[in-house]
Amino acid sequence: MKEREGRWNVGTGSDFTYDLVSLHWPRHQIVTMNVDGTGPTNITQNAAFDGTAAWSPDGRQLAFSTNRDANIEIYVMNADGTGQSNLTQRAGDDRVPDWTTRKK
Repeated sequence: MKEREGRWNVGTGSDFTYDLVSLHWPRHQIVTMNVDGTGPTNITQNAAFDGTAAWSPDGRQLAFSTNRDANIEIYVMNADGTGQSNLTQRAGDDRVPDWTTRKK
């Protein structure tokens, strides 16, 4: 895989995510892999931009930005890529999600 750009995002345990553009995945996609670089898996798999992933504090979910709904929205999904759903659903662009551990 010849990488053109990317952003590391360390998860929990032995996995991490990498947002990248590559010759293998021609659009920005969210890829998980082992910390040694083996086992890369595209967990978003669509034609849209998917990026700026952020692991949840418990490591079970990822929040990410995507333009699959015509503007940039924040989605959440399980760590394996299942259960993708739109959190923001508004007309303006929503970018760079993050998690908090603050309790109300």
